[in-house]
Amino acid sequence: MASANGGRDDGVLVVVVALDGLIHHVGDMEEPTSRRICSLIAGVICSDEKMSPDERSFLLRTADKFGLPRDIALMPITEKDDVAAELGQLSEALRWETLDLLIKAAAADGKIVEAEREILGVVTGMLGLSKGDLEERLRRELAGE
Repeated sequence: MASANGGRDDGVLVVVVALDGLIHHVGDMEEPTSRRICSLIAGVICSDEKMSPDERSFLLRTADKFGLPRDIALMPITEKDDVAAELGQLSEALRWETLDLLIKAAAADGKIVEAEREILGVVTGMLGLSKGDLEERLRRELAGE
């Protein structure tokens, strides 16, 4: 189950994800790194304050792939400075992999909103990619290429 808690007075959006089915851990990523990447994904997905079933499914599949616990609670990372700080904790190779996952997450519902583009712009900026490069990657993902 995934829910966006819009009833909080402090304006913080919390996504609680309960994983269903068997967890198959693939890879040797440590939990803090997996949690960091999934929180970035949750930030992209929740940046428009809505979570479609396709976005929820993408987040659950990714958390499952990373072997996170079934009762994981993720705090979506949506503030640009926080996105940059979290990315700074990842190796360059993981930043590139995270960019690919964030693009897939943004495109999961078949549309890219401006708030998603802004978060992705922080990532591409850290990787030295232009806005045009980002738009091309988004176009290819939406087209299923």
